[in-house]
Amino acid sequence: LAKRLSFKTSYKLLTCIANQTYTGKLEVIVVDGHSTDQTIAVAKSFTNNIPNLTVLTATRGISHQRNQGAAKAKYPYLLFLDADVKIPKYFLQTLLKRVHPGEQFIATTNCWIAEFDILSYIAAACIYLPLLFIALTEHYVPGFLIFTTKENHKKLHGFNEQLLINEDLD
Repeated sequence: LAKRLSFKTSYKLLTCIANQTYTGKLEVIVVDGHSTDQTIAVAKSFTNNIPNLTVLTATRGISHQRNQGAAKAKYPYLLFLDADVKIPKYFLQTLLKRVHPGEQFIATTNCWIAEFDILSYIAAACIYLPLLFIALTEHYVPGFLIFTTKENHKKLHGFNEQLLINEDLD
């Protein structure tokens, strides 16, 4: 798992990962782009809860950070998560039941607003309307959650590090 983190959101996401019901092999890779918050300290505080946790420092840039995490990953599946994502405790267990070995895929999931306040709903409306238009005109995988194989990631040459935004749509 490679992810962009900030202090509060990284704690919530890593707590969700630590509480997963999935019991198979799992490696979590946190790639910090020289953030000024406590991302590294927060991530390292989970070493007892997430046994196979690696914390890396890389040049700032979401594409570069995702590529660095993918390069270090040792298992065949990659799940890229943004820091503000929360996943239910059965997420990984359910997700991996749907994977067929040898299948080539890049996948995502629906997302729901977890914070129940007016600003979250306004932000969601502003984000979802353009994404709905894009979804009607072409295929895309929004970057908040991207699931694929390490092999596919290599075939696509990873994320385009020249893009400052929309690296997920590329």
